Amino acid sequence: MKIQRLTSFDINILARELGELLRGHTLRELLLSPPDVLIDCHKIILRFCVLSGAPFLVGERGRMSGRPWLRVINGGRIEGVSQVEFDRVLRFEISNRTQLGHKKIYNLNLEFFKNGNIILTDDRQKIISALNRSARRGEPYELARLSGVDIRELGDGLSLNNDHLEKIKKLGIIYFSKSLDQGPEAVARLLKVISESPAPHLILSDANAVAGFSIYGGPFLDGHWGQPRDTLLMALTDYVNYLRQAITAPLPDWKKRMAKAEKKLMATAEQVKTAESYHLMRRYGQILISNLHLIEKSQSEITLSDPYGEPDQMVRISLNPALSPDRNAAFYFDKARKLQASLPRLKDKYKAQQEELVELQNAPVDRTAPGRDRIEAARKLKSAQPKLPFRQFQLEHGWEVFAGKSAASNDELTFSFARKDDLWFHAWQAAGSHVVLRAPQKNAIPAKKTLQQAATLAAYYSKAKTSGKVPVIYTRVKYVRKVRGAAGKVTCTNEKELMVKPLKPELVIESR
Repeated sequence: MKIQRLTSFDINILARELGELLRGHTLRELLLSPPDVLIDCHKIILRFCVLSGAPFLVGERGRMSGRPWLRVINGGRIEGVSQVEFDRVLRFEISNRTQLGHKKIYNLNLEFFKNGNIILTDDRQKIISALNRSARRGEPYELARLSGVDIRELGDGLSLNNDHLEKIKKLGIIYFSKSLDQGPEAVARLLKVISESPAPHLILSDANAVAGFSIYGGPFLDGHWGQPRDTLLMALTDYVNYLRQAITAPLPDWKKRMAKAEKKLMATAEQVKTAESYHLMRRYGQILISNLHLIEKSQSEITLSDPYGEPDQMVRISLNPALSPDRNAAFYFDKARKLQASLPRLKDKYKAQQEELVELQNAPVDRTAPGRDRIEAARKLKSAQPKLPFRQFQLEHGWEVFAGKSAASNDELTFSFARKDDLWFHAWQAAGSHVVLRAPQKNAIPAKKTLQQAATLAAYYSKAKTSGKVPVIYTRVKYVRKVRGAAGKVTCTNEKELMVKPLKPELVIESR
């Protein structure tokens, strides 16, 4: 099922509806209810949500629950709702009083392109906060140049040329209308009707399945018909509710494919781990070659000094009693060669299986399609990042925190995923997750608050989480070394220490 996106024409109508409904009313509060945002406008509760990469604004009928966000505009007066530059951006202009009683103007910008965003700016259009980190605090809020069709550019007569018509078709502005097949004049008349008197409809197929929404009446394309709605907001609410019920519920077929993909990924991860030990196999061969005179026939193992390890370090090597000492050494050299040769192929295989699993995790499920066709691969979610094998948190100003989930996950995080200049955190003398703090750009210096947030997460994801205060050490990743033969165990140098109170992530990561 193809999900219909909001166009600039839809946002224009939605702005007019909400402006008439909300002007002069109070914006009580905003709540983060992941992955959605709830906007309590006193007269109505709105939900900003994203389905398969398509942002929507709908009415919310249930109770509100979530974490408070953007408290600076709580209790403010909604002065108006408008469309920004005839683009897919809806702006709430909000006035509120500072602690000193001064009136201040804020703009809450809801973006309906790409994967959606909500950006709060001041009266000079400087960014104060944003839902997604693509917009940075303090930068001017600017929109890309318009690529759509502005109804204001068409003149009083709404005359259309072929270029305009092609843009309208491409953008899906009147996707379900028969006017598109009747030429530019018919399209111009319909656009004039929309601008003067929009007619919101929920579009259904002949099988009574919801197909989309419109801001115009019939005649619709063959095989489709419309149910009138009082407002576009009502049509959007019904459409999104249908999408959630019809395409987001996993089916048994989907669950089996998910379980199979996860099992394959885990097996390949073990193969990669084994292949990465090729250097160890080569070292065993070198140690045996250097000590052939110490190896007796029929030995099944031998303990020898490791010249490549720490001083006085010994290593135990398994032997095949049926082979001579030099053939045992050759066995390890041959094994190292084969493992090293297989490593690139296994890594490519692991990456492909990761992408397959991400597609399954994000795939909409269509109940109307048979068998395996129920799953529509979420390839359109170009900005979706592969699911990482460790926890991920977003801090202020673009800082990111990653926390391991197991010993193997800790190893992968610290020695494969982390960059050498990332900061590494761990609860002092307590088993727990490796935590990595990543900067938004090179050479960025973290604030004290950012360091404390990362340290608090390291304390919480450790065996010391029930303590009142926990010492947490941190250093650059390049100063962390793995302890041989012990997954997840490390040593480090140049570390510093912070004393923090272990807190749950939702109490650490404040609203931005």
